[in-house]
Amino acid sequence: MANTVGTVVTQDSTWVIEQGSNRAVYVLINSVTGSGGFHDASASVELLPIISNTDIADTTDQNSKIDEGGATYDLDSTRTATITFTHIQRDTDILNLMQSTLRGQFVTLVKPLYKNPVGGVFQTLVVPIAKPTPNLNVTFIGGEPQTEWKVQPLTVPFTLDLDTVNDPLQDLSSTLLGYSITAGTEVVPFSSGDLYSILNVSGTAV
Repeated sequence: MANTVGTVVTQDSTWVIEQGSNRAVYVLINSVTGSGGFHDASASVELLPIISNTDIADTTDQNSKIDEGGATYDLDSTRTATITFTHIQRDTDILNLMQSTLRGQFVTLVKPLYKNPVGGVFQTLVVPIAKPTPNLNVTFIGGEPQTEWKVQPLTVPFTLDLDTVNDPLQDLSSTLLGYSITAGTEVVPFSSGDLYSILNVSGTAV
């Protein structure tokens, strides 16, 4: 979503939080343009294995230009966003997930960032398009497997409804996320080029 010019960040102790959420879900998509049916109607929302840690790396390269007077201008260049989950499960499903099951696929990711509501809302990460990195990264003695997801930019404006009828994401109003989304509050508009959005979603703990 586009940045709002003039948004002021204030101090609010309500958002001093220690516990995250061990949940995230994904659903396969059949179009990276958002046309022709974004999600496969036959796909289902899948709950990822138990998450012990989440890393979000959103970086933008900068190119420096110097004018004739010696002044330097730093220009934003390539933006890259990667999400990495560390899991504490070690079953064959998680070991095969990235290097086999999801190889070559694109998915929508939805991740509650905190276990409990804060200020009456659930802070939630929504990624319309993510490409799983088809690697297996785990140390078998005491190690925890990781899954990495490369966030892809939208090529057209797109509105994601987390409870659309006849869309697999309607299942999100269930126990998958740890909360049930309040009807009518789950529409997420994205602009062309957007990567993801972090939302305050109204819901009820389940």
